Amino acid sequence: MMMRMISPLLALLLTSNHVWAEAEKGEKTAAKPGSKSPAEDKLAAFQVDISPAAVSAASIVGLSGSAITTIQTAQDIVAFWNPIESRESKDGKGLSVNPYRLPFVPIGASYYVNGNTLQRMLANTSLSYAENQTEISSLKFKKNAFALDTYFYLKADDDPILMLWKAFKSCTASKTIDDEKNAYIRTEIEAKRMPSPEEIEKYDQRAWTAQSSCDTEEKKRIKWNASRVAISYGQGHIQNDTSGSQKYQLGKKFIITGLFEISDDAGLYMTYQRTRNAVDVTKLATAVELSNSNLLAARYVVGSDKATLRYLLEVSNAKANKGASHEATFKSAVGIDKLVQKGIWLQLRYGKSTTADGKETETKGLMNLSFAMSCMIGKCKEME
Repeated sequence: MMMRMISPLLALLLTSNHVWAEAEKGEKTAAKPGSKSPAEDKLAAFQVDISPAAVSAASIVGLSGSAITTIQTAQDIVAFWNPIESRESKDGKGLSVNPYRLPFVPIGASYYVNGNTLQRMLANTSLSYAENQTEISSLKFKKNAFALDTYFYLKADDDPILMLWKAFKSCTASKTIDDEKNAYIRTEIEAKRMPSPEEIEKYDQRAWTAQSSCDTEEKKRIKWNASRVAISYGQGHIQNDTSGSQKYQLGKKFIITGLFEISDDAGLYMTYQRTRNAVDVTKLATAVELSNSNLLAARYVVGSDKATLRYLLEVSNAKANKGASHEATFKSAVGIDKLVQKGIWLQLRYGKSTTADGKETETKGLMNLSFAMSCMIGKCKEME
């Protein structure tokens, strides 16, 4: 079922990329020596690091411990890891990929800016995979899941990509230096002299410094808590950690999450999660029963304007005896999200959740690390 859903989406991704690429060929202008033409700038150049990078499939296998997935701006590749083992989570990890930010099927940032909401949602689509191990009634089980997710800003002007693109296009200081460089090149050519590469490099360095200054000013306006909505669909499986054992469904999950700006330094997450055909793990040893459920959750987050540290409080209506649909999900928790270094966020949680077998409530702590690869290697505009 999941592959039948993913295949048409991949075809749509590739087809839309071809359309955008053809349009880009028709409008591309010659690049100035030593600089980039706007049409050649790819979406990956406008990534920002404002929240922990998310892997939506992680919530399906109980890796995140929460019904709420943080809405980060899309990254090219994200890794998610739970370094501390517990009864509910052992060797948990996940991976998320955004095709449009990779060199294989990139789109121009100008077409993201000029596109409509649906085109931007398509460009923000990520595919994720996660796996985890858990212990239920003294038996070890493996869990894995796939998911698709996307998001959009309620106000387009709050989208960091649009904000940074406008800064890129309207930086008069950088344009002035480019004009000076081109005038120098024309003068040298008219005098039948070869323009000096060293002189051109000096102009480019000055232009880069000016552009960086424009970017820095615009980054100060980017809000980590700008109102936006994310949509996710995925499904997973669970099986006994024994060779040849049967797989059971963790259910098909549809999740919609909204982040709403409350004040300059606070935001409210609201999540609705619909699960269909999830196996009841409390009876897995003796019978196979599938059930449907609805889950509601809310998270209040307070963070500094530099967005490097967040404090949060979350609650949900997760209940015991709901099988795999609610197992290991926090009923209430407090926590922090901390930017450790470029692209690496530490997430700490402590609260009450249902046990792995879904029968009781327990108090537990959780630690996860998320890695945004492009930010870690310096190809991401961090908040300052």
